Amino acid sequence: MKFLRVPLLVVLATVAIAVLGCDTPAKTEQSSTEQIIPAPEATLLDIMKPTHKGVNELRRQQLLRRELLLKEVMNDPDRNSPELGRAYNELGKIYHSTGFSESAVNCYCNAIRLRPIDFEPAYFLALAYDELGDHQQTIEAGKAALALRPGSIPTLVLLGDTYLEEGRIEDAKDAFERAVTISPSCAKAWYGLGQIDLRLGNCGPAAEKLKQTLNYQPDANKVHYPLAMAYRCLGQFELAQTHLAQGGGIEPAVRDPLGNELRSSNVHALAKKGRQAIETGDSGEAIRLLELALDADSGDSTVRMNLAMALARVGRLDDALQHYTEVLRAEPGNYRVHYNAAKVFQMLGNDEEAENHLRIALNINPEHGGIHFSLGQILRSHGRVDEALQHLQATVELDPGHTKGRIALAMVLAHQGQCTSGVRWLDQGLTMFPDNVALKHVLARVAAVCPEQKIVD
Repeated sequence: MKFLRVPLLVVLATVAIAVLGCDTPAKTEQSSTEQIIPAPEATLLDIMKPTHKGVNELRRQQLLRRELLLKEVMNDPDRNSPELGRAYNELGKIYHSTGFSESAVNCYCNAIRLRPIDFEPAYFLALAYDELGDHQQTIEAGKAALALRPGSIPTLVLLGDTYLEEGRIEDAKDAFERAVTISPSCAKAWYGLGQIDLRLGNCGPAAEKLKQTLNYQPDANKVHYPLAMAYRCLGQFELAQTHLAQGGGIEPAVRDPLGNELRSSNVHALAKKGRQAIETGDSGEAIRLLELALDADSGDSTVRMNLAMALARVGRLDDALQHYTEVLRAEPGNYRVHYNAAKVFQMLGNDEEAENHLRIALNINPEHGGIHFSLGQILRSHGRVDEALQHLQATVELDPGHTKGRIALAMVLAHQGQCTSGVRWLDQGLTMFPDNVALKHVLARVAAVCPEQKIVD
């Protein structure tokens, strides 16, 4: 009796499918009325076709072409499994790079079933799960990819990062150590090992590994912050302060041609979804999406600025400042970044730095009412009333609809005994916004006590 000899890696990859989340369709954000690409075989998954809303015309045509090509292969009576697997993989890649990670997952799962010895769809599946925030499936897909290509540095680093997120320290350490054994100059892996030592309180080894990271990637200025923490732990406060001042938002990278092929075209989609998450108040999701976008393009200042905004909203003020500082290194004349950085400094109680950034912003854009208002409020809180009045009045003159600025101006004038002027500014506001309750309330307070005495907050 003859037995078919199957390579061990094929067996491992095939068995792995059972734990990759490929037995049931990935959850999608599309409604049940959306069209699907039905599976041609019982062992494969249907593909939910995402809407093309918000996709530019060029990309929309590319999506339609890939969907059509898959259908052509499916309908070809002479097709074979590898050919169909390639078609699924190619459609998955364009879905993935357009931000439709849920639909991409099912494409990759089908590609893996049809081509179990192919590394690419297994690795892309791990990346897709990572973008969806599914750590467990990222790990399982990453392990399947690693079985096919044991020396894959990007896969080892992805696994190490995910294990670290999950608190699986020993697994993370093993993945990073394997990476630096294969590629001793892998900055991202050294960074992971340094973070592990720091988390375990091994401050000396942590400092050495983080220095090694900077040796291999000097521009990775995000490393300076944990390195500063390591030096502080060692009692070397001067070195800690030096590195703290150099901190920024550029993370260590890993050479990943396959992943970069997807990420480079996925930045726009991730950034757009991140901005939408900010607008809907989902700061946690915004941070996740924008960090992924920044991993793909660390030089995108708009993504970095939006990430800083989201971080500030959840109280991660030091992280937000790191990103604002990084943007200002590249764009020192960006008044919006100075303005936003000033808000963070105010939240930290550092009015001096906030004032410095606001004055720089005003030098760049002197007709921005919001900047005048923020500066006026800081000056008012420190008793610099004459200067505050100038900026609060500029706020209202530049932006007559700035209700908070109008109220603040009226209150300062009333405190100074200039009640008539205060009432005039409030009356003007009510002429424009007769139903504004806040203006009515402040006007009543001012009118009740003026001109006999000053307003007391």
